[in-house]
Amino acid sequence: MKSLQQLQDRAQLALVHPELVEVAENFSPTAAYSRAIALNYIEEIALSCRSLAIICRDYGKDAIKQSVKSKVQAELDRFFKEKIVPGINLLETMGGDKLMIVKPEDRGLSLVEYLEKSRACTMDLGMTLGEYKISLKWQVKKDRQYYSMDGKLVVDGPNGRLVAKDHDGREFTEQFTGWFDGTTQHPSEDELRSRLYSALKSNLFSNEGWPHQSAALLIIKDLEKRGQKVAPRLWQYCKDQEIELWQLKEYGLVDRLQQIARDLRQKAVGDGVGPRALGFLDIEIYLAMREAARHSGKLDKNAPLVDKLRAGKFMVGYQVVPGPKAVKTYNFLLHMEWGMDNWVKLLEKKGYGGSVVIAFFNIPSGMEVARTGQCDAFLLQQHGIREKDNILDEAQAAMEGAQSALGNTNVPKLPKFKWDPGYGDEDRQTCGSFDKFLDEHFPLS
Repeated sequence: MKSLQQLQDRAQLALVHPELVEVAENFSPTAAYSRAIALNYIEEIALSCRSLAIICRDYGKDAIKQSVKSKVQAELDRFFKEKIVPGINLLETMGGDKLMIVKPEDRGLSLVEYLEKSRACTMDLGMTLGEYKISLKWQVKKDRQYYSMDGKLVVDGPNGRLVAKDHDGREFTEQFTGWFDGTTQHPSEDELRSRLYSALKSNLFSNEGWPHQSAALLIIKDLEKRGQKVAPRLWQYCKDQEIELWQLKEYGLVDRLQQIARDLRQKAVGDGVGPRALGFLDIEIYLAMREAARHSGKLDKNAPLVDKLRAGKFMVGYQVVPGPKAVKTYNFLLHMEWGMDNWVKLLEKKGYGGSVVIAFFNIPSGMEVARTGQCDAFLLQQHGIREKDNILDEAQAAMEGAQSALGNTNVPKLPKFKWDPGYGDEDRQTCGSFDKFLDEHFPLS
């Protein structure tokens, strides 16, 4: 019998898919493998699901739960090291010293050291950063039966409390940075830890001024106010050069963005910007590069779209059409106001097993999928609430814009279908026209 560690190593690919975890808990190893294949997972992941089912059979369901928890914690550890630590290090460059914890007591630990040792999921700490003092609170709050996150950021400089301003010019010396979830269940430690890392980014080294201003933004403004020369903001430099920064990030143009960032940094050094002020520019570059790399992964055509959907790269719903996998499969991008089940059932009845219906209501989320260039048709489920025919054209334009920016000049005009559900004969007639649409554009072999 293989050891639990050996099986866990083999089960890693399946552990990230909740539906496969459920399969492994309820099927024998052989049946779990077959079920994963039936759900149109590739052979390698199906074998991983088989290993997960062996864990359940030989070591029990609790061992699966522990395997999932270990996987989640490993991902959180990796996220902390790769995404949070670099941002804190750049903030420390701005402050000219380590971010040291001094309250509730002086522990002789930097924030990074403390988080590495404790794996904290909430905090209420006072810290020093050179001549600055930073107080950051991030805790669970319960109001009646609902749980939310209570956050507060305060930054003091050598000349007093640093003041943030909102879009209306109102001034705040204490910024409340929590959010309300409206959930009646206390978040798990892993959920809280994930939220804490997001809070650390937005409170400590975010370069955005909304919904609140981070410590990095407050400090760079204070340095400028005290006479230090600062670099131009990255977005302003791009605007002056007539470059669309949002396109560089959302189209994943990492190399182009890297060259622009290099030019700007060289200019800033030549203009006499010192290391501390350069730290903020480096934060902006780091965050922009990180966002561009994330979008580059979304637009990578070497990765099947269904794999990216299963990995949670897009904020959309999707269903793989059940049934035996057809020789040719397709990706249908659907804008709808409720449910995609009817579309999936029609495709299953026609034998499109393995094809994918990607459904969205939030338009920006749907446009992100369109940009991949991996959709085969755009569908619209119209309910007469408002006219949305142009959404199909927007999807085509989004695909053309992204693919052209990536150097793909041969971008096809994708087939489009609008379904305006009615009742009785009208509805059956619409279903019949969808059949014809499929027969005309999407052969099964």
